[in-house]
Amino acid sequence: VVFKTVAGLEKALELANGNIPLIRPEISLQGWLDEYLSAYHTPEMLRKRSDMYMQNFDRQHEQEREARDAQVGKPDDDGFILVQRSGRKAIADAEGKTHIHAARKPVTTAEAKKRTAEKLLSDFYGFQKRESRRKQINILRRQFEEDKRRIARRQEKNRVFRP
Repeated sequence: VVFKTVAGLEKALELANGNIPLIRPEISLQGWLDEYLSAYHTPEMLRKRSDMYMQNFDRQHEQEREARDAQVGKPDDDGFILVQRSGRKAIADAEGKTHIHAARKPVTTAEAKKRTAEKLLSDFYGFQKRESRRKQINILRRQFEEDKRRIARRQEKNRVFRP
């Protein structure tokens, strides 16, 4: 709002009891532009800030890892010893202590083929399941009959004549 006379400005200020926000004359278009640009960072400044953050992050994690490693193998207040797995192979630290960890057994090609064969579904459809069940039952019946014959032969062989 722009007043034509000073008297009009004074009258308006008296009515408002001095609660009117006044525009600062030092703020101009250039001042607003500078304020806007200062709110955003340049790519170089962003890179510096992110590098500094990552260095602090890495330093903090290194300190945590060192504190954890210092506790490994030492009993705590209750007498328990912290056991920790940190890798696959035995690793010697700066003090020369080795930490032995479980290692995976190398998989041979025969084992790999066996695993893939187990994973494949041999009986996917219902009729395949029924057929395999029938085959298994026939095999068991044949084995049962053979066992019966074998037992009968042994009984005849071990028969003792008693008058």
